[in-house]
Amino acid sequence: MEFRVLGPLEVVGNDGRPLPLGGPKQRALLALLLLRANEVVSTDTILDALWASPTPTSTAYVQNCIARLRKTLGHALIETVPPGYVLRVDSEAIDARRFERLVGEARGKAAPERAEILRSALALWRGEPLSDLAYESFAQGDIAALRELRRAAQEDRIEAELELGLHAELLGELEALASIEPERERLRGLQMLALYRSRRQVDALAVYQETRLALIETYGIEPGDELRALERMVLTQDPALDLGSTPAVAQETMRASGWMPRRDASASLISTAAAAPSLRPEAFAAVTVPSLSKAGRSLAIASNVAPWRIYSSASTVTSPLRP
Repeated sequence: MEFRVLGPLEVVGNDGRPLPLGGPKQRALLALLLLRANEVVSTDTILDALWASPTPTSTAYVQNCIARLRKTLGHALIETVPPGYVLRVDSEAIDARRFERLVGEARGKAAPERAEILRSALALWRGEPLSDLAYESFAQGDIAALRELRRAAQEDRIEAELELGLHAELLGELEALASIEPERERLRGLQMLALYRSRRQVDALAVYQETRLALIETYGIEPGDELRALERMVLTQDPALDLGSTPAVAQETMRASGWMPRRDASASLISTAAAAPSLRPEAFAAVTVPSLSKAGRSLAIASNVAPWRIYSSASTVTSPLRP
């Protein structure tokens, strides 16, 4: 049995066919248990999540939904554990967990293997996460976190493909992604690099200006040090930006320019690999409040998501699903 949240909520049986999950409330209840898989979810939490004002009959309705879900999924999967219920499921049965594992496996691999693993991870997505529950308040934080994990993986895959010399092939995709999030600095840095390597220096500089305007208009801030350093490198046609430049020379040049942060620097939206140079982050982790950028904090506030729930490609991928 497979549980899918990287798209509309779906449970696929052993025969490969989707299972009937019932009406909106029952689906929302399953999603709530799934987002907290292997963790007890109290009845009070369920009531508050599914109803703005629970009534005396709401508890009985939850019990009926649990009974129907047990009939569909199997009685062993949903246990009654005071003060509520727990969904017992192997992490590999959840598509988001498999996605997280694949992204982790890609870390540290050479560009060809890294790109292939990340393509496989991104192929698990079927659309917006939990799209049929997009208006459920209890799911908002997890949906935002899943979206950010996807964006970070897309950027990692693009960066690996830039290392493989696919800059011209990536231009269309980068433009489409940038139209959705024009203020996303790492993405815009990748777009600038792809344009520069496609001998479109003027267009690369124009992307910087577009990003700067988007950040000012949206958040009232200037681009970060990394993107400003990249603009200077594009302006001066720095050899460190060329595909296949000597790793040691590229690393030292980029570090001196401020484009490559040192290991003791605070987490940044964009980090660079010594090899091509590209924009691969050294590691993935949940960003804590001190290391979150101004743009990230503004996004957290605007989205009503706690800052530590915003995930950055500069740190360890942490699934919004509980362990």
